[in-house]
Amino acid sequence: MVAAAASGSKPPAAAAAAAPVAYIEKSDDLAAVGIPLKRGILLEGPWGVGKTLTAAVTAKKCLENGWTFVYLDGIDDLPMGLRFAANYTRAVVFVEDGGNVHWLSAD
Repeated sequence: MVAAAASGSKPPAAAAAAAPVAYIEKSDDLAAVGIPLKRGILLEGPWGVGKTLTAAVTAKKCLENGWTFVYLDGIDDLPMGLRFAANYTRAVVFVEDGGNVHWLSAD
């Protein structure tokens, strides 16, 4: 989970965007020293804090650095999105409004 920035530093959306963007931009360096490229980041918060803006910045950086960006409109498409992303060496899967994870429940 990416938490809000401390007072006086970057705005929360900018701080949240910095983590995945830095990871994408430095992925060759990370891979060279054996750091795995598979990571999960959960952006959570109320409407208007910049989660979708963070995804847009991340998508732009993906395209600039040779990554694939997969945008899903809801959690129900996640299994398909993950199968699609598995075809690419470096991919980011973004799920808009992923709060409804009923398919993961044991019921």
